Amino acid sequence: MASPELGPTTCLLCGADETSKVVDKGQFDLPTHVVVCKTCGFSYLNPRWTKERYDRFYATEYDRYYRPEVLSQNDDRCKFLPAAKIVARLKERALLKPFGRVLDLGSGMGHALAYLREKQGTKATYDAIEPSATCRDHLLANGFGYLGDDVYGPWEASVRNTYGLVIMRHVLEHFPEPLPVLRKVREVLRDDGLLYVAVPDAMHPTKPLRSHFFRVVHISYFTRKSLSDMLGMAGLEVVDIVEGDRHEQHEVFAICRKGAVVPFVPDPLEHDRQMKVYRETGKNDGFHVFKSGLISVLRRFHLIR
Repeated sequence: MASPELGPTTCLLCGADETSKVVDKGQFDLPTHVVVCKTCGFSYLNPRWTKERYDRFYATEYDRYYRPEVLSQNDDRCKFLPAAKIVARLKERALLKPFGRVLDLGSGMGHALAYLREKQGTKATYDAIEPSATCRDHLLANGFGYLGDDVYGPWEASVRNTYGLVIMRHVLEHFPEPLPVLRKVREVLRDDGLLYVAVPDAMHPTKPLRSHFFRVVHISYFTRKSLSDMLGMAGLEVVDIVEGDRHEQHEVFAICRKGAVVPFVPDPLEHDRQMKVYRETGKNDGFHVFKSGLISVLRRFHLIR
């Protein structure tokens, strides 16, 4: 019997519905039905949780699974590292400047905003969209603007053409419909504004594949090509797009500005490339699961750090 929490979808990139199946379950043994589109090679979940189920998960469960530091408030050790990578990448490309107004989609506790505020001063405005109630309270308590908990709501109506920088770090893969979100982002960017977007790299996935890389919350699995294609479809011109660098080897990141809409043209070879990566990466999943489990036990008994 089909679960009422699961629903079918078509390819989020090209709209086709003929796919190759990869797995049925992912991290934490949650339902993670990964498929690869036979038309364009894009990986996504089908079937997947309904939007209502995802909304409940992000509001009340996500922090427990993926952000325990939010609940414990014990997050000083690494909380600014992702933001430091963003600033470093912008600086390396001579794109770091006073942005005036910054928006972070899926901001969590607002660490990226706090880091930028420290580096660029309090004259700028720092806003967030975040579904977690715990994170929302923290954002408001620390003086950040809060535009709401739903990226599909009408939040963009009052802030069109206002942002010098929009951050989307490891959030695009979470959205049931990523293209409409990117179109909203284009609307709120100033003419000289920048979008920074980073996603896990499906062509260089982390191991183990089934118990780590594939996750129920990751609805889309982007590559350098598919991310570039979707940005173009949203009218976002890629200034630079990189598949792994010295800061992080297993992600694709892009820096974009407003541009013309680019029609999507699928590559018929992309399906086979992606399936080959999954087959080769997943061959030793059992070993990597055993290794990570052993490391966890050793750390628990303070035998290793």
